Amino acid sequence: MARSKRDTKKQRSGSVEKSVKEGNPVQMEGLKLYAQILLDTPQLKVFGDETKAQWYAKTKWTEDMEAAVNAIVLLELDIYSNLQLNAVKTYLDEMVLEIELMDVGCRLQVENSSNCDGKCLKLTMQFSDKLKIYLAKMGNLMQLKLQSLGIKSFNRFDRNKKAPRDVTLWSLDESNAIKSLQNDIQDFNRQRVTLPLHLSTLVLSSHQSPKTENTLSIWRKHHTAPTNNTYIDTLRSQLSILMSFKGKEVVILRGLPGSGKSTISRLVQKMAIEQGVSTVLCSADTYFESPSGYYHERSKLTEAHELCKSTFSRAISNNIDVIVVDNTHSMLWEYESYMQDAMSSGYSVRIAEVACSDAAMAQRMMYRNSHGVGMDVIMRMFLRWEAHVPTENVFHLIVLPNFYAIDNQLALPLLLHDTNEVYIAAVFLTEESKKNLFARFPPKHKQVVGEHMTLSYLPTPDFINELDIGQHCRLRVLKEFSDNKGHCVYVEWEGTEVPCQGQRILHITLSFAPDASAVYSNSLLVDPNAAIVDVANEGIVIEGVIGLALRPRSGPRGIKPQLLNLPQGGAKYVGQQLIVVHAPSSPLAIDTLLNSVLRVAKHDSILVYIGEPELLAHFSANSVKFELCRHFPGIPGKH
Repeated sequence: MARSKRDTKKQRSGSVEKSVKEGNPVQMEGLKLYAQILLDTPQLKVFGDETKAQWYAKTKWTEDMEAAVNAIVLLELDIYSNLQLNAVKTYLDEMVLEIELMDVGCRLQVENSSNCDGKCLKLTMQFSDKLKIYLAKMGNLMQLKLQSLGIKSFNRFDRNKKAPRDVTLWSLDESNAIKSLQNDIQDFNRQRVTLPLHLSTLVLSSHQSPKTENTLSIWRKHHTAPTNNTYIDTLRSQLSILMSFKGKEVVILRGLPGSGKSTISRLVQKMAIEQGVSTVLCSADTYFESPSGYYHERSKLTEAHELCKSTFSRAISNNIDVIVVDNTHSMLWEYESYMQDAMSSGYSVRIAEVACSDAAMAQRMMYRNSHGVGMDVIMRMFLRWEAHVPTENVFHLIVLPNFYAIDNQLALPLLLHDTNEVYIAAVFLTEESKKNLFARFPPKHKQVVGEHMTLSYLPTPDFINELDIGQHCRLRVLKEFSDNKGHCVYVEWEGTEVPCQGQRILHITLSFAPDASAVYSNSLLVDPNAAIVDVANEGIVIEGVIGLALRPRSGPRGIKPQLLNLPQGGAKYVGQQLIVVHAPSSPLAIDTLLNSVLRVAKHDSILVYIGEPELLAHFSANSVKFELCRHFPGIPGKH
């Protein structure tokens, strides 16, 4: 019976019911992928080829093609949906790789062969401590970011696990008896061969040794960081008003993980240095940072905050000019002691808080945080957030969060389809419009709404994609409808119309009785016995923003995130290349490949396609055309 009532309500509302599975991300049984750094330094490759030729001429042993390694695996990833796969490729596409030039040693080793009863001779590249730390740091950075996107991965160079010590550049299996090689090998190793290693190419592959047939994408990286000068300039102006940099000042930051506190912290310290004053950063995160990356341990949280507090006390004792306290500070008591100690020591206190307007914003911050903080922790912080209480001589600045284009590109598909489901597309009224609407039409019933005008209930993905999220629009109020159960107003578009899906009569529910629901307005609008007041001549125009109301797939059901805007950023990476060396056949794989191509095309980067000519039709259909198509020597097939 309950099912029947729900269906009846949806039918009355004119909503289009769709299958729960429709529009959901395509699920996979589980795809194992490997994020790797390619060993493509020319000097290393030339040296490997030359020594292999020399030792083959000396031994005539058989080369073991499978033993040679051409990349270092950083992460093993478990992918379970096309959304996750796209998120991984988007992140690797935009990731800034900390490129370092370092020296590595090469040596010969003899050991038992796994392919025959004899020995094998290997040339190995040895991992120096510096290289191990670099690989651990890069793997940790990637793992934490993917963790915040809900993607599981394993870091091969985790500092808490035994990491590889070397990689095999080539291997020769014993295939004929020869005199002992011990003296020759010792002579070679005494030379202590060192070669420059330049790591700048990321590979995503379905195999630990990437080859043409198992490589999804390759990114050639340049050390170019994203910039958004407009946002930084605005932030600098706000901080210049907040701070003087002429006396002793303490800046306490507040904000969820991923909100942008670190950006503010770095800018405050930079501005202090520019003014020639001393500055110190106090943060609990410092406790978990190491040369090989950020490793959070919940059991050590007390020690981390004690370190932060002791750093703060020491900075005050040393009369540091500008002290920055960078923690989440979701509750007032968490930073109250910093305020009191600062003021009692003659410091002026400034609070810089990054605003988080609703649960959808909190989720978007979660998707971009760099410490792998999960959804449950983020939402607990959001729900317990306490507003700052104005205090005499304490200046409080609210900073609006800034999102780069890549943040939206990463988070939105997961936000709309993985973490939540979209249950309403609507025009959400501005606060001023809601105030004016209720001033003219006071609620007649206990349950008050007056928040939005529905465009579609359970909208289809195609409908969502066509919406201009954040677009401002205007509505003219024509009539007021009411009875003993409901109260609403009938409206029409004032100016540009926005398409609807399944909504027969445009209206805004103002209030309803406890035994009714908001959907009752659909019946009220066609009830001949309803009380109707014509207000068309009053010229009542209200404004709103097109957005989406979300319903979390897990967690507190009372939370109703709203996505009302998509702030664009100016982040751009210059000089990247994406080399696609895998020609997929399944529709899912083709869509994933096309997404990668479109990402590269919009960055004005270089694309090299190696695959069957038939796939070019899919590129052309998406307005991606190649200026030159040619055959690549050494790669079988037509290209």
